[in-house]
Amino acid sequence: MQKLTKWGHSVGCRIPSALMESAGLAAGDWVRIRLRDDGTIQIIPKKCIPADAASGDRTPEEPAEQAATEW
Repeated sequence: MQKLTKWGHSVGCRIPSALMESAGLAAGDWVRIRLRDDGTIQIIPKKCIPADAASGDRTPEEPAEQAATEW
């Protein structure tokens, strides 16, 4: 279980290193965060997002505004 912590004007949580390693993630990687209909939060590594689901030709340095349920 992780505690949500205030970081400036945002809130975040730490991801344990064992989970990061198992997921093949590292600090600096890009992820998509979604709120699912059942209320769960889903974190999807960029490498697992199909190219046709990408938002146009934007790069990670130029993120688009996301819908209220996706950050």
